[in-house]
This record gives sequence, C-alpha cells and structure tokens, in this order.
Amino acid sequence: MSEYYDTDRRKYYDAIQSVRENEMDMATWLEYFTEGLSSQLAEVKAKGEKAIKRDVLIEKAKGLNVNERQQKILLHFLDVNRSSVEEMRKELNLVRRTVQRDLSKLVTLGLINEIAKSKTDPTKYYELL
Repeated sequence: MSEYYDTDRRKYYDAIQSVRENEMDMATWLEYFTEGLSSQLAEVKAKGEKAIKRDVLIEKAKGLNVNERQQKILLHFLDVNRSSVEEMRKELNLVRRTVQRDLSKLVTLGLINEIAKSKTDPTKYYELL
C-alpha cells in the first residue's frame, strides 16, 4: 500500500486530513484506502500472471529445444505483445537474418503467430500465441 500512497502524497494527506476536519467521519479516507487496495491488488495479480506465463512459456520452449536467444525473443513478446523483425532486431541487438530465422522456427513450433497479408508484406509482425 505504501507504493500507492507514495504516488500522490498530497491525496494521501488530504484523505487523512478529511477525517480530522469532518468530526472523525472516515468515509473519504475509506474511499481512498479501498481505491488504493483495489489498485495494488490488480497490480499484484498482473505481476503474478506475467510471472506464471513466463515460467510456462520457458518450460514449453525448453521442451521444444528452443535455444537461449530464441527464449529471449519469446520473453520479449510478454512485454510487447507484437513485434516486427526490425523492432526485434533493434531491441535485442541481433542481426536481421538471425531474427528472421529464429522467428521462422518459433512459428513452425507453434509458439508465435506470423501476421501478414502476403509473403513479402512489409507490415508483417509476430505475436505470441
């Protein structure tokens, strides 16, 4: 909760002050507190889901003999959802042909999906399945 309180210290102090100014009426404070609790629980849930998804993805990849570089590509998709060859090349500091070959393998293994209008579509991108 302290992370939530730290995001807007003024709002935190205003909520506390409202109790003092309104004859110990805690309605404003409780609204602020429950908003914070809800926000923090949603964040914990999202982080937990991402960690579980990451572990499942890596275990599945290892079972398919995916190398470490290709695992990094897969993990990149957890952060960006979709990516082009060029975006992947820049982000992971790899050679274009290597990225193309790795993405092709990951498509063949059924780990990612290629989205393109044609074989030479310049707007082609990839996404995690």
